Amino acid sequence: MHLLRRIAEGDRWNQLRDYLGEAEAWVAELMETHLSYPLLAYYRSQHVNQNWLAALTTIVDTSAAVVAALPEGDPAIAEQTYGIGRHALSDLAHVFHVRPGDANRLTDEAFDGVWNALVAHERVETDPETMRRRLDHLRADYEPNAIGLSIALALPLPAWAPGEHDRRAPRPLRRRYGVTA
Repeated sequence: MHLLRRIAEGDRWNQLRDYLGEAEAWVAELMETHLSYPLLAYYRSQHVNQNWLAALTTIVDTSAAVVAALPEGDPAIAEQTYGIGRHALSDLAHVFHVRPGDANRLTDEAFDGVWNALVAHERVETDPETMRRRLDHLRADYEPNAIGLSIALALPLPAWAPGEHDRRAPRPLRRRYGVTA
């Protein structure tokens, strides 16, 4: 996870708290606009591999990782941001009549990278197995909707860890429609 690695390398955990607070407000605005005007979901960024779904998924991934790593009840802002992000993905999947996807975006290698970034945080007392179990549980509540939206809207999802290939367009979409972005 690019974001967590940068936070950990710079020991900027307070900036992560601020970022998640701002992200929570952004997700609320995104939910309001995209649910009120679903056509907005089809607009594309002028920049390659940048899109609202990738940003939303990164926010929810980051929040879920923090919630899974820290003691229960400790990461209040991460829990709030995760909650609204999960809610946004669920509502948007409903509006677009999206079937949930079933791919697993978090490989063992990617999890190791996330764990290594978070273990640098002084409040992480969770062992890797417990964190993985918690994270898998949290991911099950939003990731199928993110993957389904990615397929339906042909928007790439971000990779969990540096070095992994970003999810351009899901394979079935590439085969069926020749999507290369």
